[in-house]
Amino acid sequence: MRRRILSIDGGGIRGVFPVSFLAHIESELSLPTVADYFDLVAGTSAGGIIALGLGLGLAAQQMAELFVNEGATIFPHSPVPTSTLRLLWGRERYKPHHLRQALEKVFGSKTLADSRVRLLIPSFDATQDPYLQNGAP
Repeated sequence: MRRRILSIDGGGIRGVFPVSFLAHIESELSLPTVADYFDLVAGTSAGGIIALGLGLGLAAQQMAELFVNEGATIFPHSPVPTSTLRLLWGRERYKPHHLRQALEKVFGSKTLADSRVRLLIPSFDATQDPYLQNGAP
């Protein structure tokens, strides 16, 4: 049996590129949401945010508007590479407060159980990973 999987990569504010592409496809083909044409929607980081929105039945255009309208707040620009900050001081890449507010505004009270398609959103909490806490690379 053939399966159709939409996989969306991360990249912070650069997530505006894949979601804008998907919005263009929806617009050109007059689709309510591109997610209806896939058996599984997967995404990492910003791609995971997009996958969640699509799974909840939002149009890619709605998700693109999230990135355009809230992107600078969710993914602030830093003059110092964020990977350097995290390596030296153990800081998170982005503050979760702004992301949480934006997602609550867009998703409301919806949960993963409300998804119309299967979702795959890989994640882990590096602060709770004993392998990383013990100084392993």
